[in-house]
Amino acid sequence: MPIERLYHAAPLHLVPSILACGGLVPVETLKTVGMDGRKSVRRRDRKLGLQAYVHLAPKSCTPILADKLRKGYPHALFTFVAPAVLSLPGAAVIPYNPKSWRHREDFRPITSQEDRERIFAEHTAGRYPSLEVLVPGIVPLEMAQNLSFANDAERLAVTAMLAAMGIPLHPVTVTQPELFPIENAYMATTMPSILEYFDACGASGSLLLPPDIPFD
Repeated sequence: MPIERLYHAAPLHLVPSILACGGLVPVETLKTVGMDGRKSVRRRDRKLGLQAYVHLAPKSCTPILADKLRKGYPHALFTFVAPAVLSLPGAAVIPYNPKSWRHREDFRPITSQEDRERIFAEHTAGRYPSLEVLVPGIVPLEMAQNLSFANDAERLAVTAMLAAMGIPLHPVTVTQPELFPIENAYMATTMPSILEYFDACGASGSLLLPPDIPFD
């Protein structure tokens, strides 16, 4: 297996809701568990027929994550062991990130082991740099190795909120700035709104609906 790890980037303000849910869910079911995804992602996934899948990437430092951090939207990274995820029923590969908007046929999920291994080999050789792994339905967080943060301040903000709410913390949280495409001038400009949300949840004693942060 040429790919050892798979990553899923989540906006920081949604991390408590994801942990409370117990897994990563497709964009089509986010609202049923009290979350909402980026509008552009919902449109794109519906157009390409990928709305029933969770998306994971073999690289943590993706251009999309770099763009969100550059705009001040802090994220966390869920890390999974690739073979375990690929053993889930229906696990598939697409050679391109859907943001590339190629022909719909280019985004047909590839499910056969032989074809997946061929795509992985080409990815390792330098082709398909934006390859993604798709999993239909939920990806249980029990399968995650850890939950990584760009800095201690963001990690501690989440873990303190979870402790106050009594939400079980799994996977293990770690600070790993090397996994993030962070520039020297990185500043989480939306952090005050996120901290206000965390405080409101603690004061109410319940997990409130996440704030409407326009991170699209």
